[in-house]
Amino acid sequence: MALSKNNDEIIQEIFIQATPGIVFAYLTERDKLTQWFAPQADIDPVPGGDFRLRVDDQIRIEGTYQEIIPDERVVFTWGGAMGLAPGASRVEISLTAKKGGTMVRLRHYGIADPKAAAGFNHGWQARALPFLQQVAQSQTPLSECCFT
Repeated sequence: MALSKNNDEIIQEIFIQATPGIVFAYLTERDKLTQWFAPQADIDPVPGGDFRLRVDDQIRIEGTYQEIIPDERVVFTWGGAMGLAPGASRVEISLTAKKGGTMVRLRHYGIADPKAAAGFNHGWQARALPFLQQVAQSQTPLSECCFT
């Protein structure tokens, strides 16, 4: 899956051979999030809590958690990278138990700039979701974290 016709919505899915509880932990626990997404994270995964990631000296992502349903769903605002204001878009990640693991569905929308949307689409598809899959399935941190 990819960008919508309007280039303002990304939908990606990936199957992970791990339980929804394990995948959820890699989305909501700082020490696990830093194993696959960003080497520095300041997160408070409760509705209204902060979501701040520092990928490197130039890429910082900021937002606010909107919804947290353990082992099922994580929703947060997103911005600060690719010219997007902090919190300008929204990311919804749904976890569905399937035989042998978890189907992860990501929806990232409200991205006004088509160039930014294309960049985020590539990042989710080529790096972030495969990295999540790798660490959740092996429960081992990436040897070289994230996007650096």
